[in-house]
Amino acid sequence: MKVNRGKSSIMDLSEKAIRLGASRLVIIDQIKGNPSRMRFFDVEKTPPEPNPKTVLFSGVALRREITEKRVPKVETIEIAFSDENIRELSNLLGEGMGIPVLGDPIKTEELGKVDSDVVLFVHLNKKLTISFFLTDPVEELGPRIYVKGVAYLFDRNRDKAEI
Repeated sequence: MKVNRGKSSIMDLSEKAIRLGASRLVIIDQIKGNPSRMRFFDVEKTPPEPNPKTVLFSGVALRREITEKRVPKVETIEIAFSDENIRELSNLLGEGMGIPVLGDPIKTEELGKVDSDVVLFVHLNKKLTISFFLTDPVEELGPRIYVKGVAYLFDRNRDKAEI
């Protein structure tokens, strides 16, 4: 579910997520009106616990720039990746969004064999890209997110004293 944050605090958004039955919160930050990074929070903890890693964007192609078709009703979604080198990013997305990640890399042509309605596909398409694909028939839904990299927001162990 998408909610515009406005001036809501992370705590306010966390409470709303819990009311809606969610265990995770994903925040897309923006710079000058353009999506810039994706942050993940576990809202089952009080206060909400942020994941120390964030996904940085280099660009986004919106759904309306990819297709004119309406998004069908989606009941199941999985994450797939095209190369072993991008497994870590796929696992971060899966953990952050609470979406299962397929165990082995697959090719774009194999997306139709996935059991879910939609696949969030992490692949190299000149740039590291996150795309959303319908699986039957296989077609890109959008948005298409170009990934600059993964950065650490903080070190979870930084403030813990050694005993």
